[in-house]
Amino acid sequence: MNAVPFDTLKFARKLEAAGMPAPTAAGTAEALAEAMSTSELATKRDVGATEMALKADIAGVESALKTDIAGVETALKADIATVETNLKAEVTNVRSELKAEIAGVRSELKAEIAGVRSELKAEITDLRSELRTGITDVRSELKTGITDVRSELKTEVALIRRDLDILRRDLTIKTGSMMVVAVGVLIAAMRYMPHP
Repeated sequence: MNAVPFDTLKFARKLEAAGMPAPTAAGTAEALAEAMSTSELATKRDVGATEMALKADIAGVESALKTDIAGVETALKADIATVETNLKAEVTNVRSELKAEIAGVRSELKAEIAGVRSELKAEITDLRSELRTGITDVRSELKTGITDVRSELKTEVALIRRDLDILRRDLTIKTGSMMVVAVGVLIAAMRYMPHP
């Protein structure tokens, strides 16, 4: 790397033209020239060389990364194949275990259903027997009740007929008495009436 040439006099005059005092402008120009002369600045050739070195490094890293990626890819494929084989074996085991459990549950449920069925049949038979007994009891009670109601109705009808006969007789007597009185009044009225 090379130092960049710097015109301190020209720089100091420009600072003075801008309004800076002459001693300050000269000091600033000298300080800047010294700073630039001690530091190295890169030239186009330096940048080109660095670029070429970087490209070579990047190509090396790229090649190494491709190799690493290929190795990782191969390892991952092997791991995936192993996991897949293990999963298939586990699925097969779970499937056979579930089939055995389902068969066991099925037989247990069949036994329970048969037990419930026989219990329900017994309960239905008992219920039918109880209902028949209840129906027979209700029939006999209803027959007794109907017989009692019939005899009560016959007694009531007989009483009503007797009462009607008494009312009829009393009405006949009253009607006859009223007719006798009416005939008596007519006869009396005819006697006292002047005859023409």
